[in-house]
Amino acid sequence: LASVVLAVLLGTIFLNSGRNLRKATTPAS
Repeated sequence: LASVVLAVLLGTIFLNSGRNLRKATTPAS
């Protein structure tokens, strides 16, 4: 269970950082 929660947390952080990078190059969809 702990590993699953950790993976989800890392995934959300990774997606959030990716969205921020995309916002700098392309308009938010």
